[in-house]
Parts: sequence; C-alpha cells; structure tokens
Amino acid sequence: MSSPEEQILQAIAIANDHKLQGQEIHSQAINFLNTVRSDSNQSWRPALSLFVATNDDGTRRFGEDVRLFALNILADFLDIRNSKGKLSDDDFGTLQEQFMTYLRSEYLYGQAEGVHFFIRNKFSYALTLLFLASYETQWPTFFDDIFLLLKPPPESGAQSLNPHVSNFFFKLILEMSSEVADQILKNARQFSAERMARDGRIRDLVREKDAAKINTAVLAIVIESKQVLDQARAENAKEKVSTLEEVVDNGVRAFASYVPWIDINLTVTPDTITLLFSLLSDPALSIRLATCSSLRGIVSKGLKVASDKLKVIQVLSLTPVLQQLEAQTVATRSTLPEYSHDVETFREALARLTNVLGLELVSLCNDSMLPPDEAQTSGELLIELVPIALRFLADTYDDTSFSIFPLLTEILNSYKKMKQASPHTYMTAEKREFLVDTLTILVEKLKWDKDANPEDFDDEDMMFFENMRKDIRKTIDSIYTFDSELVTGTISEKALNTLSEYEAGSQLSWESAELAVYLVFMYGEIGGKEKGRGRTAFCVAPPNIPKEARKTVDYSNYPLTPQGEMMQALIRSRISAYPHPSVAMQFFETAARYADFFKVRKEHVLPALEAFLDSRGIHHPLAAVRKRVFYLFHRFVQILRIDIDPAHVSVILQAIQDLLTVDVEIPDDFEPPPGSDILSELLKEGAMFDTQLYMFEAAGSLVSILWAVPEIQAATLQAVINPILTRLSNCLQIPLAGSDADHLNILTVHHCIRALGSIPKGFPEYPSPVPPDYIPPPIAEFRQIAEAILISLNIMGQFRVIREAARFSFGRLIFAAGPSITEFIPRLMASLLSHFEPTEFVDFIGFLSHMTHKLHEQLRGVLDEILMPLTTHISTVISQFVTGTDDSVARMDTKKAYLTFLNTIMSSHLGSIFVSQQNMPNLQPFLETVLQMAADSSDLLNQKLALSFLAKFLTSFGHATAPETTGTSAATNGVVVVVPGIEQFIYQRILVIIFGIPLHPDFNLKDGQSIAALNEIATLFQTIIKVRGDEAVSYISTVFLPSQNLTPEKSLELTNNMRTMDKRGFQKYYSDLIKASRS
Repeated sequence: MSSPEEQILQAIAIANDHKLQGQEIHSQAINFLNTVRSDSNQSWRPALSLFVATNDDGTRRFGEDVRLFALNILADFLDIRNSKGKLSDDDFGTLQEQFMTYLRSEYLYGQAEGVHFFIRNKFSYALTLLFLASYETQWPTFFDDIFLLLKPPPESGAQSLNPHVSNFFFKLILEMSSEVADQILKNARQFSAERMARDGRIRDLVREKDAAKINTAVLAIVIESKQVLDQARAENAKEKVSTLEEVVDNGVRAFASYVPWIDINLTVTPDTITLLFSLLSDPALSIRLATCSSLRGIVSKGLKVASDKLKVIQVLSLTPVLQQLEAQTVATRSTLPEYSHDVETFREALARLTNVLGLELVSLCNDSMLPPDEAQTSGELLIELVPIALRFLADTYDDTSFSIFPLLTEILNSYKKMKQASPHTYMTAEKREFLVDTLTILVEKLKWDKDANPEDFDDEDMMFFENMRKDIRKTIDSIYTFDSELVTGTISEKALNTLSEYEAGSQLSWESAELAVYLVFMYGEIGGKEKGRGRTAFCVAPPNIPKEARKTVDYSNYPLTPQGEMMQALIRSRISAYPHPSVAMQFFETAARYADFFKVRKEHVLPALEAFLDSRGIHHPLAAVRKRVFYLFHRFVQILRIDIDPAHVSVILQAIQDLLTVDVEIPDDFEPPPGSDILSELLKEGAMFDTQLYMFEAAGSLVSILWAVPEIQAATLQAVINPILTRLSNCLQIPLAGSDADHLNILTVHHCIRALGSIPKGFPEYPSPVPPDYIPPPIAEFRQIAEAILISLNIMGQFRVIREAARFSFGRLIFAAGPSITEFIPRLMASLLSHFEPTEFVDFIGFLSHMTHKLHEQLRGVLDEILMPLTTHISTVISQFVTGTDDSVARMDTKKAYLTFLNTIMSSHLGSIFVSQQNMPNLQPFLETVLQMAADSSDLLNQKLALSFLAKFLTSFGHATAPETTGTSAATNGVVVVVPGIEQFIYQRILVIIFGIPLHPDFNLKDGQSIAALNEIATLFQTIIKVRGDEAVSYISTVFLPSQNLTPEKSLELTNNMRTMDKRGFQKYYSDLIKASRS
C-alpha cells in the first residue's frame, strides 16, 4: 500500500490533469483531497513532510501546488488546535523543529521561495497560528529564536541585513497583530469567548516580555535599511533599491500594526518621531503611505487619560509637517504632472491623517474631564489645523476631499452642542470664518469635474456623483442650521451671478452652467418647509387666502421671494439652450420640481414649454435625455393643468404627436433564457416605451385642459386615440402564424393597450361623491378605449402580456371614468379568468382590490361570483409545502394580496358579499382559511392583516341579533345579516387560536410586527365582547380562560378589562400581561 504522502501526490496530479475532468477518477481525486484536508488532525504530519522535503541539492522536492496544499492542511490543523487547547509536546516539538529548520534553510541561506509569494504568505500565517497555540506555555522564547535569524552570528556566514529574513519577520508581526488586535478581522469572525480571552492573554504577555525587543528590532532594521537604501539610490543600484524599499515599507507597516496595542512610550520617542517624519519625504510612495498609516495609528491610539492624548499630539507637532507637505504636493502637482498619480495618492493619505488628528482634537475639546487650560490648548491646535483641512477639502481629487468629511461633520456637531448650551454667544469670529470658508468650498465641490463626461458614465458612476452631492448637501444643511442667511445668500449669489453672465453673453464652461442650474434646484431644498409650500414659496402672498380662492387669485401682483427670483432668472437666462445635455437635464429637473413657480408668473409657462418640446427636451438626440424628460414633461403639464392656456393645447399636442406612436422593435441580438416566456423577456428590452407612456399620460392631461368645452375636448381626445386604435385594429386582424413575426404583432397590441390606458390617467380623478356642477370627461371616448381593450382580450387573451396590459389600462380608465365603465367589468373579468395562470394571482388580486376601492357597489356582482374560487385557490397555496426562499416569498405575497383584498371589501362597504346567498354555504371554510393565516406567526405582516379582517368581520356579522345601529353599518352598507352558529365559531375556533398565538415559543415579543399583531389580538378580544355582550363575558371568564389554566381571579380581571378599558388601554394591558407570562 502506498504511503499517505504518495496518495496525496497522486490525487493532486489527477486533480490537476485537465484531460481527466468529467471522469470519475477526477471526482474521486478531488473528494479524496477534500477528505484529507477536513481531517487535518490525521493528515498534518504527511503534509508537513511534503512541505519541507528537499532534494539532495537542497532544492524543494515538490512543486508549489503540492506544498501550498500541504500548508493549507497545516494551517487548518493549527487553527483547530487554537480552539481546542494546546498541542501535545510531541506535536509541538515536531512542528517547532521543522518550521525553524525550514526558516533557516529557505530564508537565511535560500531565496525565500523565490517568486512564490503565496507560499511565503501562507507559511507566515501557519507560523503565526503555531505561535498563538504555543507562546503562553510551550514556546516562550519564540521571539528570541526569531531574533537569532535577524542577527545571525558572524561565523554562520549569513549576511547581517538579510532582506528575506527581515521581510518575513515584518510579515509575521503583521499577521500576529491581525490575529490578536485587528477589530475588523474579529468582527468578521464568529464570536468566540475563548479566542477573545486568549488574544487578550497573548497581548498582555507580549507587552510584558517581548514588546520592547520587537519594537527595537523593527526600528533597527528600518533605520539600517533606510541608510543602505539611500546609499543604493546614490549609486543608482535599481535592483537593490527595489529590494530595500520593500523592506522599509514592510517594516513601517509592521510598526503601524502594533502601535494600537503596545505601550505608547515605546512607539512615540524622539527617535521614532524623527524617523517617521524623515520617511514622510522618502521618494518611494509606498514608504510614505505606510508612514502616514503609522502616524494615524499613533494619533488615534486609545488612551485612558485625555491629557495623555493631548501630550502625544503636542509631542508629534504634526500640523507644521502637514502644512509643509500639503504645499509641497501642490507644487509637485503643477510642476511634475508625470507624478500626478503618486501625488494624489499621497495627498489622500495626508488628508486622512489630517482628518484623524482633527477628530482627536475635536474629541479633546468636547471632553468635559479635560482641564480648562488643556481644553483651550486643544481648541488652539484645532484652529491651527483647520486651514490645512480646508485645503484638502477643496482638493479636486474626490477621495482626498471626502477624507475630510468626518472631521467636518464632527466640528459642525460640536458647534451644534455649543449652540444648544449657549444659543446667543456660541458663534465666534473664528467659527463664522470657518463656516464661510467651508460653504464656499462645498458649493464649488458640487460642480462636475471639467474633464468629466456624464454621457460616458455608467449607472455606478452616476450614483457615485449623485451620492457625493447628497453628502455635500447634508453638510450644507448643517451649516444652514447655524446661519441660514449665509447659506441662502451664498447659493443665490453664485447662481444669479452665473445666470446673469450667461444671459449677458459670457462663455461659460458646461460644468459652471450646470452648477448654476443645480443651485437653483438645491435652493428650494435647503431649509425644508421654512420657505413655504406651493405658490407661497415663490411669491409673498397673504397667508390667509381661502383654499377655494387660491386658484382664482392673480399671484402676479405679489412680489417674488428670493426663490421666485432665482426661478425667474433661470427662465430669463435661456440657459436651457446651453449645448450640453447635463445642463438641459438639470433645467428640466428644476422646472418640473418647482412647477408651482409658473402659477405665480404665468408668462414663463410658454418659454418653459418651448424648451420641453424642442431638441433640448423631449426631442433631444440622446435617448437617455429623452427618457428622463418624458417623465418631467408629464409632471410639468400635470401640475400646471389649470394654468396652461387652453388655446395652446392643440399646438402642444401637435408638437408631441410624433411621440404618441407605438413602435416595436426586436433587438437583433435578442436571445431569451431557456424556458422563459419570450414575450415577457422582450418587454424587459423595451424600457424606452415604458417611459414613453408618460407622453401619452401628458397628452391626456393636455386634453383635460379643454374641460370647459366638452365638444372640443371629445374631438381632441378622439384625434389623439384614433391613430392608436387604428394601429391596434390592424394588428388584431393579422392572424397568428406561430412564427417569430407573431411576437412583434403581440407586443404591438400590448403597447397599444397600455398607451390607450395611459391617456385617461392624465385626466383628473373621477370625484366621489360627484359635485352638482361636475362636467364629466369624454366618457364616450373612454368607453371606446374600454371596448378596444376587451376586443383585444378576446382575440389575444391567451397571452399573459396582453392580460397584464388590459389590467394596467382598465385600472387607469377607472381612475378617470369611475363608474361610467362599470358595465364592461363582467366582460373584463370573464376574459381575464378564462386564461388565468396561478402566477398571476398576486397581480390579479391587486387589480381587484383597486377596482373594489374605486367602484364600490358597482363591483358587487363580480365579487360575489369570484370570492369563493379565489378562496379555494388561496387555501391550496397555503397548504403547499415550501421548498425554498422563492416559494416562501411567493406564498407570503399571495397571502398579502388576498388579505388586503378582503380588507378592501370591508372598507368599501361590501362586506355583505361574504354572507350572500351564494357564499354563505362556504362561510366556515372561508373563515378557517383566514384563521389559518392568522395563526401563522412566521408571517407577521399577514398575521396582522388576517386578525384585522376577523375583527372587521365580527363587527358586522358576529352579533347574536341585529344591532340597533343597523342603518349605519359601514362595512355592509347598511345590510345586516345574523349568521347562524357564528358564536360557536367564535368560541371554539377564533378564541382558541388567538389566545394561543402569543404563547407560542416562536412568537417574538421583541419584534415590532409581533407587537402590532398582539394589538390586533387585543382588539379582536374586545370586538368579541362588544358583539356578543354578556354571553361572551360569561363564556370567556367562566369557561374559556379557566380551560387555559388561568385562575378565576385572573380570568375575571382579564374579562373585565376587555369590557371596560378603551382600545389603547387594553392593548397595553394585554401586551404587559403576555410579556409577564413569557418572562
């Protein structure tokens, strides 16, 4: 039989042989290797043998694939031992001897694995794990043994400054610090109290025994290597320079790794400060970055006494150094552009160091335990640092600028606390200067980079820029709370000056033009509601204008507010004509966002519409611009429906007529996923049409403006819909041939239906109740649309996309036509249900809920017919076994749609449907279905909906006799039905279920949704008492509650509280009762 080593070698060879992939032997080899690795307790010795084995000439016997696999086994074994106790003496002795022998041969005298850096990294990790497992008891001389490698005796023949050994030592220190002190790594792991305790013991032991020696060794190597590096640079020995730069870089990083957890008196000395400051000017970027990291660690190191932190900061005296380096990097950036990347990266590191230093100073300033003189000193140091921080904040490189934002936020937070403590005296000249300088920088930071091209940006790039603006906006909002006039004045001055320059003919850069428009947009957002809402945000109108008179008042007689003046300057400047899409886009965003301005200065409506209608807006050559402007134009028109002159409607409709067409194209490269619905996949490709629907809706809004002359309105609407109806009719007459051409035809029908439905959505909502002077919309044309949709359903209803389009459009038709199209509903339902698919249930129920809410009584007959079939379907759904997350989500969505539908029926005064002659025989199975959902505490949202419905149902149908207020039963629209035997269902089913819900172990009282469900249960208890009266009180207190092991006293108390407390009071009482019973 072959040895374990030979078996592993054979398995690795087979696993690496690509020719054997797919064959059973290949799978067997991989399974064997996985088994070997998972059983590291048995396989670590063969693995160690494979890793260290050498040939006669001293070279490694096996390749890097074998040795890396072996190292993984060793690391797994040592990691497991760290969690299960110390190694046996025999195991430890073997590992210690072999690892140290390997270190001497490979690092002291060899090439340190040559180019195989992954072997070096993995071995340093494995040795770290051995250190963690043995340092406390078995290998207390670990560091002394490593130090012997760093400074070998002269007779050994090894070089005194060995870069291989030095780099390995630094890597080892980095690994150790990560394992015992890196909080990010600890948070990423599963919590282990044993590991945490062990890490603490090792840190304490290292600090006690070896920290000083480690620090001395690290700094000695760095200093010596730096000296040799400087000499090598002078000699232009490039290969040597590269090697030594790596040593110094790794040494400084190792130093940075232990700064947070060893005595600061070791790391902050005159020698270390001198060394670190000298390294900040090293030509190698990597060394400078590592040094910045070290200094950040020193500055942010947690110290128990705040005064000690101040002393460290004073000893470091970083501000002059940062000031000098900031100036140097600016000079280098302008004179040596070829080093721009290094300069920007280094400036970012300096900014992060500045940020950390500033944060510590702010913390000291806010520390109430710090003596007053030291707090004053901290404040003075912060004042010295602020100009440097602001220069980094103003940096054109975003990463550098954003590095200062945490400091900026903390300074403003400290101002906020000062304002709360001393609102009249907190603001000083220094603070105001800081606010002014910061605001100026932030406003400029809102600008696009001059070299940016938004057209080339992907979604991620655009999201980054938008998020950047949001972050800046938040900071400006904070400044606004201290000085609102400063913020509004700065923004308006910048915007108005730029707009005036453009109006006067100045040549602006596109980013300056876009910023001016964005500032107008942002001005309205700053300060929230303080600037007023609607028209009052733009003109100084009397505050007491009655609501009914606001639409007839001539607001042009009132002076403009500052925001109104900015909007007027925006329109007058004609900056919308600036030849850059970003400027135009921001203009339309602003015009649509503040469309109320045009209600107070109606003379600007036409100029804005002209911009929307020409090549700047909906006819822009870029599709991305058109897609967004379609929506903005629709919003603009919808808000200004009553302010657009009816005489202009025909002209506007003519201008958009070319966009009121239905065009369908199938991409040449379209390939649907296997097994998918081709039509549904094609619709995903048609995102442009989805946004084009806003144009059809806008057309409806424009037609609605003609309400005063119904004949003209009807004729205009007919002119809009006729081309679509004609296109739809032509497509429906084309027989389906079972070819790819059918897809184009079906999608065209789909688009036509959705376009027709979007037009009525532009009209005002049909009122309920209808006022006496109401002039109805063009109902005949709406009915024509409804008929066209039904004809389409009859011909192509077998296609899901057509059914979806029909639901979409009828929902919008009902919005504008109300009960005027009720007669079409039975035909619609028949067509939809004739080809109904289970996966449509949620959408169909949502559509039904919408129709029920809008049509109320007119839908009674339809609901009476379909209630029980829907309940049968839902019963099947909730009884099915869930096999995965997708199934679980689908079931929850289905239950939510159904329960929402049931509650909508009750709130629409149609509850008597549940007890109609047709549905009464199935009432108990129906209620059992709802009760089953009410009992499911794994689905809290739907549990609450089910409980809510039961309470509403019992309010209407739980009475023993018809209640006295029969004529005012809202849920049943005045119809009261006494349900025979309902009391048995209440007492034997509902009470049992709802009482048991909060007592179930899975019911989580810490979940907010559970509390909501608990409140619904309390409401349901009180509802039962209310509808059944003394009968329920007697049964619950003397029969039911005692059967649930409640004492007579507690039963009586609970029942009395159900009867006497108000709703909120009993909810709190019941919640407290359940919490007490579960504690």
